Amino acid sequence: FLEGDDDVAGDGALVVGDDSGDAHEIDEAAGAGVADGQAALEEGDGAAFGFEDDLDGVIGLKESTGSLDEVQEVIRLCGDRFELYSGDDALTLPILAVGGRGVISVVANLLPKESPAAADAALRGDWKEARRVHYAMLPLVRVLFLETNPIPIKAALAMAGFCRDEL
Repeated sequence: FLEGDDDVAGDGALVVGDDSGDAHEIDEAAGAGVADGQAALEEGDGAAFGFEDDLDGVIGLKESTGSLDEVQEVIRLCGDRFELYSGDDALTLPILAVGGRGVISVVANLLPKESPAAADAALRGDWKEARRVHYAMLPLVRVLFLETNPIPIKAALAMAGFCRDEL
């Protein structure tokens, strides 16, 4: 995937996988670490994360399981050794409140100013403003996830004139 590709430059890669093991295969090809927190938490054993001994190359985790309990467990186990980012727009504010460091947002594609404004306010400690923006966006966030991503966001982007609505 990345190995031996002279056209690829950068300090790292965002590796996204699912339960099929694709992330691990890409991880092996890229020579970087991938943390599979979902599987480890399902096993109920914090040591199963492998984070304690194998954080080389892992600088962060996009958490999109929809479980604030799992987010808190990852932060408890790993502390400041890497950054946890919300991958769930509806849970970004609570994730930041328990130690998350940012967001990889779907909604930001449609609201590129408003979405980062909520996270930025929370990260600088302005929780009143963070809540105001979060709750203003929440109805849209809920609508954008009524169906499987990316169907609703692509339709919304087309309606807003950012792209064409075609296959």
